Amino acid sequence: MKKLLHCLIIIFFTLTSHGLQAAASPDIYLREKSHTDQVSVLGQILIPEEDITIESWISDDRVRQDAYDPLGNPLNSTIIRLDQGKIFLIDHTSRTYSDMDYPLPVNMDSQLPIDINSLLEQMTLEVTPTSKTKMIDSWSCTKYDVRIETIDIQGQSIVITQEIWTTNDIKINQELFKNPTLDNQPNVLISSPTQNAITSQWNKIKGYPVLTITTTTLTTHMMGNKLDITMTYTNELIEITEGVPPEGIYEIPKGYTKTS
Repeated sequence: MKKLLHCLIIIFFTLTSHGLQAAASPDIYLREKSHTDQVSVLGQILIPEEDITIESWISDDRVRQDAYDPLGNPLNSTIIRLDQGKIFLIDHTSRTYSDMDYPLPVNMDSQLPIDINSLLEQMTLEVTPTSKTKMIDSWSCTKYDVRIETIDIQGQSIVITQEIWTTNDIKINQELFKNPTLDNQPNVLISSPTQNAITSQWNKIKGYPVLTITTTTLTTHMMGNKLDITMTYTNELIEITEGVPPEGIYEIPKGYTKTS
């Protein structure tokens, strides 16, 4: 189960990654809060309830994202370095880090319990603009509905739905937050037809997301019975500004050990 959820994280990151195009100076700083509902299966807690704060810095060819617990203790970080073609995953508790190539390689499915390319070919994504509006903090927002479906992953299926509220009130370089164009990359994970379909759908979303509610439902079978496992994740923008990042923010912290 945990391996399958890990695969979903990788796939969803590939589909929805932001901040991967050239940015105008200065860098952009974001602070967000997120909440994950507890997930229980047959009375056992699979994923505990969690509240974290996320801080991000976005530059011309690199991104840094840090997660903190409610007491302000650092949990983990992600660094994307397009100039190095790498993603670094940092665990502050163990003072270790690992890395992977970016864009994700075609042969990554050999390292995972499912065939990723086959999965992507079965995936459908639909973005539906709505006329619903509301104020979130000081931002005037419009609602978009997103639905992602996959089928037959080792006899299991996943449906991801999102309620995304975006605003045009934030006066920053919006091009920075669009999905990257991967047509000229030789080792991308997503095939061209699938990529074009995904890009076409995501381009329906206008503005910057202020509030996103994501519900992931995994349908599986256990002891001959159908079982639905649902996880809900909420992410809300608190602050977004332009500024100068701390020195070394896009580097691996000194004294951290690389793991395989």
